[in-house]
Amino acid sequence: MLEFLKLLRQKLPPTAKISAAVQDAPFAGPDGRPIKDATAFAELVDCILLMNDDYFQGPYTFKTIERY
Repeated sequence: MLEFLKLLRQKLPPTAKISAAVQDAPFAGPDGRPIKDATAFAELVDCILLMNDDYFQGPYTFKTIERY
């Protein structure tokens, strides 16, 4: 992912903004585990949107939909 963002930053105009929708855990490294230092990502991304919609633990049924 980091290499992709580097290439994207390189190819886009200097005024282009790059955003990333991420989970609440740090970015995953090559081994799939959360990285300890996200500095390299911070240098390439202008905005991060935190996504945590996967925390609903339960079956999706009409009853759960009706609550919302």
